[in-house]
Amino acid sequence: LREELHRQVNEMLETGIVETSESSYRSNIFLVPKPPDKEGNKRHIFVKQRDLSLMMHFLWSILLLSTWLTRSEALYAYECGTQITNLTVVSLTEVGECDIKEPVVKRTQIYAQLLQINDYKVIHVYECTIKITRQVHHCGMHSHQSAVKDGMISYFKELSHDECLGIHQTTSYSGYNTIIKDIPRNGTKSIPMTFAGTLDATGACTNSGKYSDAYGTFDNVVVDGWINIIIRNYDAKISIDTEKIILDDGVRCNMGDRKCINNDGANVFWDLLQKDRCNAAKYSVLYEGYIDKVEEIEEGKVMYMLESKDHNFALVRTEQEIVCGAPLELTEHPRLLVIENANKNSWLEKGGLARENMDLFAYVNAKFLFIEKFMRNQFKKMYYDIMKNRCELERKVLMNSLAIAAVAPDEIGRQIMKSDGYLGRVIGQVLYVHRCLRVDVQIRATEQCYEQLPVKLGDWDMFLQPRTRTLVRTARTILCDKRIPPMYKIGDEWYKATPALEATFAPDILQPEKPPRFKYVSPQSLAIGGIYSLTDTDRLRDSAYYSR
Repeated sequence: LREELHRQVNEMLETGIVETSESSYRSNIFLVPKPPDKEGNKRHIFVKQRDLSLMMHFLWSILLLSTWLTRSEALYAYECGTQITNLTVVSLTEVGECDIKEPVVKRTQIYAQLLQINDYKVIHVYECTIKITRQVHHCGMHSHQSAVKDGMISYFKELSHDECLGIHQTTSYSGYNTIIKDIPRNGTKSIPMTFAGTLDATGACTNSGKYSDAYGTFDNVVVDGWINIIIRNYDAKISIDTEKIILDDGVRCNMGDRKCINNDGANVFWDLLQKDRCNAAKYSVLYEGYIDKVEEIEEGKVMYMLESKDHNFALVRTEQEIVCGAPLELTEHPRLLVIENANKNSWLEKGGLARENMDLFAYVNAKFLFIEKFMRNQFKKMYYDIMKNRCELERKVLMNSLAIAAVAPDEIGRQIMKSDGYLGRVIGQVLYVHRCLRVDVQIRATEQCYEQLPVKLGDWDMFLQPRTRTLVRTARTILCDKRIPPMYKIGDEWYKATPALEATFAPDILQPEKPPRFKYVSPQSLAIGGIYSLTDTDRLRDSAYYSR
């Protein structure tokens, strides 16, 4: 084709159809139409039918040549007859062990307490309300009653600490010349009362000589009305930071006063709390028992974990603080602490958790921390298993490769180096692998079929090995059978040799086995367990739904 192209170009130059033109770009020579003559007249060229056919033949030759060159440029091989470069020596006696380090984790069970820093202390308070409603009348002739100015009024009677506490203890009140019994605790009792004079069911009345109270003094009057008594007792909150008692209606009182009046006019009393040892009221014991202490040696982290029916938590230790001579382990959650060896180090006792100190934000955030740590452990374990299995599989592949190195050293060199263009040779108990030189080759037409692809390297007739892409001088001839022809992949397309190359279908590709399934293990009791027990959260819910 090259010789025919040169012949046609020379013939076109001789006939004057085209002429040569040099270019400074890479010293290329182009064929261009002839320019006008010296007088500026365009040269008219009369092209004969033969010249036109010759030009069309020339253009078709250029097109075929460009197609062939494009196809040839995509075909490369490796020539291994040059000097040895990039020599690698591989032992045939052994394969290295998998150096996949499993995370070093030290897990021990310790007896510990999980503490929460409280915002409030709790104190028991007593409320007493005595409300007097009285009406003053003048009893006239025939028991006719007439109103008295400022005679109708309601007021609260002030009580002392002892009086209020006595009412709570005896559920009775003595006053206004009467005894009121069976006052319900956390309830109300109302009775009618004649404070002065007499008044019967028929309406007959008599005046008293004189009646006096804090709101007025009256002569010759009848005074009647009602006494309402309400007694309540409950646990109120004490802000640890401000030392203020917070009543259930929101009124804040100084703790040291020991008394207060709420928004309903009730007298509220309490006793001073005894000073606790080492500020024990600042902490609540959420859990006491055995937990897992997980130490990650490489990362230097210590984590406290528990997964049970009632409690779930996973907290990373941040620093240590000494309180009352005992080490408190501070965690990533600012309100949660851990005391190790609580049976020896702790001065706190497990008791009921006050609902006032139940923090829903702490509860939810602790759950998120638990989920994050749980997922982290799962993913670390999964990563280690995947890398370990992958390494073991690759090790088996290498061992199998070394076992057949004596039979197919070039193929083993290709597998070891994970690339084409390597030549292998077994000498003694080692495999020598060296890199071959990459060269461009052209497909060579033959009249016979071969196991290897016939190619041309310069003026040399060579054969391309199908897997290693290395060049050899000889190849094994096979029968040209169109039913089972040799097939080669050139570029992205497949061709069959019969012996001429023809485009053909792509063969089937072997697929690897399905990867092993990863089984995710869900944390147990996540919906009901947490830093608070189910009983504690139920009490908090009930207090929110049925609070006063």
